[in-house]
This record gives sequence, structure tokens and C-alpha cells, in this order.
Amino acid sequence: MATASRDGSPLLKEFLGRDPEFLPEFWTLFVLGMIIIILRFPVQIRRVGVKGLEKDDYVGIFTLATWVSTMTMVQQVYHHGSNIDVTQEQVDQLSQSDIDLLIYGSKCQEVAWYCYVSLLWSMKLTILLFYKRLIGHLWHRHVFTMVGIFATMSYTAVILTISLSCRPYPANWQVQPLPSFECAFKLTNLLVTTSLNIATDVAILILALPLLKELNVPIIKKIFVMVLLCSGVFVIAAAIMRLVLTLQGAPSTETINRWGVRECLVGAAAVSDFSFSGTVSLFC
Repeated sequence: MATASRDGSPLLKEFLGRDPEFLPEFWTLFVLGMIIIILRFPVQIRRVGVKGLEKDDYVGIFTLATWVSTMTMVQQVYHHGSNIDVTQEQVDQLSQSDIDLLIYGSKCQEVAWYCYVSLLWSMKLTILLFYKRLIGHLWHRHVFTMVGIFATMSYTAVILTISLSCRPYPANWQVQPLPSFECAFKLTNLLVTTSLNIATDVAILILALPLLKELNVPIIKKIFVMVLLCSGVFVIAAAIMRLVLTLQGAPSTETINRWGVRECLVGAAAVSDFSFSGTVSLFC
């Protein structure tokens, strides 16, 4: 049998059948996301100074950390594979060192799920904190509180789903023998995360609509708020596309992560839209 390298033996690489176009796209999106997330800090600091930074600006630090963590895990999974990328017949032909690489990649994929949902919900928190600065009427505050509670509950539900959908928990990275399809593909994670992701975004949009109607501000501010709403709709569309195209594609981490990275970039761009448009609107 061929000697295994850090990325596995030639046999493992053959079984994984990685798309050579994945990494160039991945690194391009990774760098774009970094630029989009980081750019808000010099813009805000130049405008209001360090002492003038708001809570949503500080949440951006956590967003940056989860972006880097998510992309790091995705890159590791690409190189090492996971238990959804091979069949039992293929596993039986692999050396123990190759199996160990698949176990490591499967663990990275599990960590990637936690990082991915934390990234998505940190961006929702950024938007909610921005909206909080626009709220004036008491009933708006009540709606904001309810949406905030719902966002917290949805995030908690997603984390619990990731943690409990596959039992026993170590089956998430089991390779020999392969675990059930649920533990490998994690369909429940995908369905629950997408559903609650969309539901939370819709709730945030519902919170924003009355603000647009009742804001007694110049038209330029209302235009900026409308831009923010359009960004939210675009994020929802991206989440739906990610679910549909992932389910239509081959069941592999490459398919799952490719569309996950694209969805995250759309979300980061939308939050950047909120940051810059919102900042301009507040100072117009």
C-alpha cells in the first residue's frame, strides 16, 4: 500500500476525489470575507474614535474570530476528508493512518458546524444591536426584546441539535465502521439550522419594517434603511439556495462546505451593508 502523507495516501486522495477548483475559490472568499469584516473597524474608528465604538462594532471582533475559525476548519476538512466522503468498502481498503486522517477531518467538520452557526448568529446580533439604536417608541422596544429572545432561543436550539442529533456523540467522527448517514451527513443539522436561520432573519425584518414606516427622518435615511432590508432578503435567499443546492449535490463535505462558505460571505457582505449604510444614515 502507498505510503500516507500528511494529506493521506494516493488511495485516500483518489477516494476523496477533491475538486481542484475548490481551494482557489475558498481562499478568494476567505480573503474577501476578512476584508469585508475588518474594514468596518478603521471606518468606524476614523468616524467616531475608539471611545465612540458601539456594541455592534465590538461584536464584529467575535464575528471575525468565528469567520477565521470556520474557514480554518473547512480547509482542514478539504485536505483530510471526513466519514461522509467515503464508503465502507473504501474504508476497508485504507491504512490506519488514512483512517486517522478521516477521523481528524470528521472532528474538524463537527467543530466547523459550531463555528458556522456562531458566525451566522453573531452577524444577526450585530444587526439587532444596530436596530436598537434606531428604536424610539416603547412598543418597538417590546418587539425588539421578543426578537432578541427568539434569536437567543433559535441559536440555543441549533447548538443543541448539533450536539444531540447524533448519538453517541463520538459517532460524529467514527470511521471504522462508518456511522449512520445521519451522523455522517448531519441532515438534521442542515435542516434545523437553515429553518431557524431563515426564521430569525424574517423576525429581524419584521422588526425593521415599522422602523422604516415611522422614522421621522430625511428621505436619505429611509433609503439607507431600505437598503438594509434588501440585504436581509438577499441573505434569506442565500440560505434557501444553500439548502437546496447542498441537498441536490453529492453527499460530501466539499458540497456542504462550498455552499456554506458562499452563504457566510453573503451574510458578511450584508452585515457590512448594515454597518456602512447604517453609519451614514445615523450621521446624515
